[in-house]
Amino acid sequence: MTAPAGTAEEVRAAVATYLSGGAVPNLAIVLRSPPFDEGEIDWNSLLPAGALVMCFGVVFLEHESDEDISLDGAGGRRVCTYNVTLELFFQDISGDAIAAQGRLDNIITGVKQRLRTDPRLGTGTADPPTDIIQAAVAKLEVERGRPERYGEGDTFGAWTGIKFTVDSYEYAT
Repeated sequence: MTAPAGTAEEVRAAVATYLSGGAVPNLAIVLRSPPFDEGEIDWNSLLPAGALVMCFGVVFLEHESDEDISLDGAGGRRVCTYNVTLELFFQDISGDAIAAQGRLDNIITGVKQRLRTDPRLGTGTADPPTDIIQAAVAKLEVERGRPERYGEGDTFGAWTGIKFTVDSYEYAT
């Protein structure tokens, strides 16, 4: 089912689809909403054998606002701005904290580059067309969590929030 144009669902779907499917190396999947349990993710189908990194993203909409851009006040269009946070959940089993941090840095850089590549999140040629105007143009920032070593093992984990805005048209009545 396709999300209705100009809605929060469309924005979440566009972000998740655009950043999934191998678009960013070592980012296995981006989900539109959080899984109930990480165990629900079929890692065996997403990661190659011998992978040292497990990373997935979840799209959260933190805030939205509307601005009427019609000229006569009797209807027309609104620009809806969504504040998006892509939360990355990262684990590295290499046992090398410096290499793990480098791999996480590469994922973050890859997401930022991917967002800058196509401000319409790959929806510019969609049929039917979407109403996404631009993403990560007005705002793109990163909030980095501190890496942690899990237990006494060789697994390092970290949380990262990549925050950006998505502007979308919505029809006003």
